[in-house]
Amino acid sequence: YDGPQTKVLSIKNLFIDPDALEIEDSRYVIERTENVSPAFLIEMEEQGAYSGVDRIPAVKEYQEAENKTTTYEYTKDSPNQSILDSGIENNKGIELLEYWENDRHIVVADQQFVLLDEPNPFWFKRKPYVRCRYWKIPFKFYGMGVPEAIKPLQDELNTKRNQILDNINEILNNMWLVARGAIDKVKEQLISRPGGVIICNDINGITPLTKPNISGDTWQ
Repeated sequence: YDGPQTKVLSIKNLFIDPDALEIEDSRYVIERTENVSPAFLIEMEEQGAYSGVDRIPAVKEYQEAENKTTTYEYTKDSPNQSILDSGIENNKGIELLEYWENDRHIVVADQQFVLLDEPNPFWFKRKPYVRCRYWKIPFKFYGMGVPEAIKPLQDELNTKRNQILDNINEILNNMWLVARGAIDKVKEQLISRPGGVIICNDINGITPLTKPNISGDTWQ
C-alpha cells in the first residue's frame, strides 16, 4: 500500500449534476479519460478489474495485429512490421467514462460498452472527488480562479500600455502645419527619415504639429 494517490482533473473532463452545488449533493459525477490504449484495457481485464474488453473494435484490431506480428519473425521493412505500426501505434485510443454515484461505480468504453458495473468499493460510500477552488461564488458549483479575479486589473494595465505606445508613435511620427505655397511636393518631402532634407520657399511656413507627451512617468 503506497498511501492515497491523487490527480488533478480538467473541468472539461468532469461532468457534474447541473443541479448540484456540492459534490456530496450531486446525484452523479462522470470522469472522462480520452485516448486510452487497448493494451491498458487488456491489462486491466487480466487483473480482474474490467470484463468484455474484446467487444471494443479498437481492442479487436489491436489483438489481430498483435497475433499477426507474433506469428512470424519480421524485420523493420517486412509487411508484418507495417501491420504492427498501423494497428497499434497509430491507434487513436478509446474513450472511457467512469460513472460514480454514492453507491455505484460504472465504467463505459466508447459510450456503449460496459466494462464494469459494481457497488461503490470505498468504505465511506461517497464519490472519490474533492473540489479545490480559490474563491467561492454563492449558488455556483465552480468557484473563481486567480486569472479570472485579476482580469479587470490586467485589462486596465493592457489598455494603459497600449495608450502609451500609441502616444509615443504619434510623437515619433510628426505631423506638420504647412502654409500654402511654402513647399513643393509636400507629401514626398515631409517623411521622417535619417538625413532627410526639406526644400522650402518659406522656412517659416513649415511648423511641426507638436503632440503632448501624456505617458509621463508611467512609461518608466
